[in-house]
Amino acid sequence: MLLEICTPSLESVHAAVKGGADRIELCEQLDLGGVTPSEELLTDVLNQFKIDTQVLIRPRGGNFCFSAEEIQQMIRSIEKVKNLGAQGVVIGALTDDGKLDVEALNAMIEAAGNLEINFHKAIDEMTDPDAAIEQLIAMGFRRILTSAGAQTASDGLEKLMQWQIKFGDRITIMPGGSIRPENISKFSDKGFGAIHSAAIKKGELHSNESVVSQMKAGLMG
Repeated sequence: MLLEICTPSLESVHAAVKGGADRIELCEQLDLGGVTPSEELLTDVLNQFKIDTQVLIRPRGGNFCFSAEEIQQMIRSIEKVKNLGAQGVVIGALTDDGKLDVEALNAMIEAAGNLEINFHKAIDEMTDPDAAIEQLIAMGFRRILTSAGAQTASDGLEKLMQWQIKFGDRITIMPGGSIRPENISKFSDKGFGAIHSAAIKKGELHSNESVVSQMKAGLMG
């Protein structure tokens, strides 16, 4: 099982790499739930580290229903990410009635080209996530970051396990949401392909190397 660390800063990437993370999701402004990182931050990360880097594409905090202008902004961000050499993008877009915005997603997938495409926690705000997961598989998504609609991944564990059984051989169901060293053992033997965490200690702003290493050790038993 891989450990993906959500990294909102260069300091967080340092901690993730030193702590043994397998992959990072690069973003900024976690207080807003994460938004697209600056080109400068992405460039620094790609120049300084050799780690699988997935980039969050989200122009703002709030809901996941985006205007035409915001979608075009996201497409431009994806093209920059591709040109700079990251491995993948993390995207999501919904309609006002809680369904996938297929038109917007197809436009973003086209812009992504050979990049990996992953769906973020917008899945947790959908009216019929099971149907959406089938659509995402058909569209070529690699992973889905989710707490199964619950406040935390631990709260949603039962549903996450159901999704793993139902979909796990076709797409990676990646639990995320308040996963810490003290509760990671709940997930380590359930067959998930990856676990997602910011690995930030209370009161700190950046991922913590010791927390990352503890989580990695927890996954390895």
